[in-house]
Amino acid sequence: MTVLTASVSAAVGCVTATSAPSVVFAKPSIGSVTATNPTAGVPVTLQATVSSGVAIEKCVLWVDLAEVGEMTVAGGVASRSYMFNSGGSRLAFVY
Repeated sequence: MTVLTASVSAAVGCVTATSAPSVVFAKPSIGSVTATNPTAGVPVTLQATVSSGVAIEKCVLWVDLAEVGEMTVAGGVASRSYMFNSGGSRLAFVY
């Protein structure tokens, strides 16, 4: 996903355009999504480290292939509170 502004960046791909024919692509680094002691029915903070050559303006959390919503990005960490409704293994990723 790429958001088009004067200086474009996103969690999956970053673009910086200085003139129409000159575009630089920078792929950010996104760490694994982690949580401390997730328990069904109890909100937990899910987070991932993120870095790039340009500022990352937006990260989105996905759980079990469903978009949860935007994450807060600060100090190289994207985070969001989430509550799992039931126990078991879950797929979580940041886009």
